[in-house]
Amino acid sequence: MVEIKTQGEISEKATAFVGHWLSLRIGEDIPTSEDFLDNVDPVSQPFVSFNDVTTDNHNTVVLFGTGLVDLWKVDLTGKEVREFIDEDQANRLTTDMLKCAFKPCGIWEVSTLRTTSGRVVGWEMVTLPINLGEPNRFRIARYHNMLEPTEKGERIQDILHFQRKEWVDVGAGLPADAPLMKAS
Repeated sequence: MVEIKTQGEISEKATAFVGHWLSLRIGEDIPTSEDFLDNVDPVSQPFVSFNDVTTDNHNTVVLFGTGLVDLWKVDLTGKEVREFIDEDQANRLTTDMLKCAFKPCGIWEVSTLRTTSGRVVGWEMVTLPINLGEPNRFRIARYHNMLEPTEKGERIQDILHFQRKEWVDVGAGLPADAPLMKAS
């Protein structure tokens, strides 16, 4: 098991995702897209999304895992991030993802969500870069983890509050500035 230093308590599932990503870095700072896709972790993959981000500020969801589609009852695959979150949040997210790719490092974040039954549940995400072999475009893998189990038929309704967001050192250090917090 990989040791990840954060200010909070990262889950075992998120730690396992980071460990899997680290195991794919053969001679590289970050795994290639081919290595990642050829060695999918079947436990985490339904809860993984991929975003392709570019230095000219585009951020497109290129895969929204089947487990995420089941939880949200929407498939964001092929959507530009600006289609479903406001411009300011999209810019912050894209900036953080690019910093994550250029350093390289990860991002760990925790938030609370409301379900269709009205329950408030915890949610964590781990964001890690994937090398596409292009200088101006990167793939970002995001593992999404429900911190409480959902009830039968329950799905995620909306995001309530972003509690924390911090860098994760995967061997290359951390950016000098803190990640941009998302507005609640």
